[in-house]
Amino acid sequence: MAIQFMRGIPKGNVLGDSVEFNNCLRSIFVLYHLQGSVSLSVWPTSISHGDDTMTKSWSSGWLTPPDNAIASEMDAGIMKYTTPLAQVWREARIYASCRVFSDMLPPWNPRSDYSQVAYRHLEVDCSVPMKYRFSASRIGEQTSESLQQNRGHWGPYLFTQFVYASIPVILNHPFLLSMRLRNFRSTMPHSFMNSSFDAITRHIGWIMYHLELMNRMAYQISDPTLAHVVVIVATIHLQHSFVDDSELREKAQSGFGRCLEFLQRMGTMWPSVAVMHENLQKLQQSIQVISVPSEEPELSGTPQQKFTIDTRLLWDLLCYEQAGRSDAHIDQSMFSGLSSTNPDNGSNGTEPGAGYDLVGSAGIIGHKTVPKDTPIYAPGEETLQQNIRDGFGSVVGQQNIFPQAHDFGRAIDEWLSLDWGNAMF
Repeated sequence: MAIQFMRGIPKGNVLGDSVEFNNCLRSIFVLYHLQGSVSLSVWPTSISHGDDTMTKSWSSGWLTPPDNAIASEMDAGIMKYTTPLAQVWREARIYASCRVFSDMLPPWNPRSDYSQVAYRHLEVDCSVPMKYRFSASRIGEQTSESLQQNRGHWGPYLFTQFVYASIPVILNHPFLLSMRLRNFRSTMPHSFMNSSFDAITRHIGWIMYHLELMNRMAYQISDPTLAHVVVIVATIHLQHSFVDDSELREKAQSGFGRCLEFLQRMGTMWPSVAVMHENLQKLQQSIQVISVPSEEPELSGTPQQKFTIDTRLLWDLLCYEQAGRSDAHIDQSMFSGLSSTNPDNGSNGTEPGAGYDLVGSAGIIGHKTVPKDTPIYAPGEETLQQNIRDGFGSVVGQQNIFPQAHDFGRAIDEWLSLDWGNAMF
């Protein structure tokens, strides 16, 4: 209703105080992208091969923002970046909820929905100056009292950190990627598999860092959008809770528990978040082990174990509009062609859903199109890459001997702020 009211106001008209009026419109604009219903009639549910109207289709669903000529509190400081981030968040919500058809472009195609959302996400990243980023904020050095006293800054800061990090997590969620690749018959690019796993690992790490920081400093947040971010992260933790690698498995199990604790606390404020918490527990309980025939010729006839999960409930949890509903399973419209792999629902593990739940797989590495036993690095390069990741270990005694990412960013900011008209060369 508020959106219809907003659209019905003639351009240039102001009702009452112009600043207050514009603040109101901008708030509605942001809430529309964070909480508004995702209309599949406006946004493309499938991007076909050779579709030249893709870019126009994606941009056509954008609600025109209020007039920038009128001053607004949402243009000041870090608040300025919540609006474009909310817009990309809405795109990510659509990406998660839209049905996938047989002619869907693979995610690495530059015209795919994956690539379009990733592009918009990077555009927002480019626009945020260093002073609003983690390296300059020094939130880890704050106290509980300083966070509470300056909630006007730290609230939007945490919002941007959570939502910014969650978008690559949604894009690279193994379940959503697997659905987009269910009709893909070629070999998945190995570099894509690695970059996808790296994206979810890095960004989940940042989300969990800030989640732990808020818990340690008793900083209370009440935004259901951030609760859904935690739900999405928890589903990946749940998938990784069954991998063979003990370090990843233990880290995932611990992370899943912390996500549940956070949702349980926020559920006392928001009934919908309490339902998210309950649905997440149901998802955990739906995981079962079944025996499937071995794919290895020499092991034919020897049964192997495979994890199954309620894929319908998993998809519900990834879609904001469904995640907080206890009766979401009643609506079958978005699940056409998707069958649950939960044996209780009559599945024998060979239905369409069985190919892309990937429980027990690290990222999307367990997908059927991933080549088996393909090395990541050339022979002899593994040790070098490990040394790079570890900061060269004992080879380098001083930390941060090389310029860090924020050093380059700060240098670029300083370079752009120079008065070139008075600069001497």
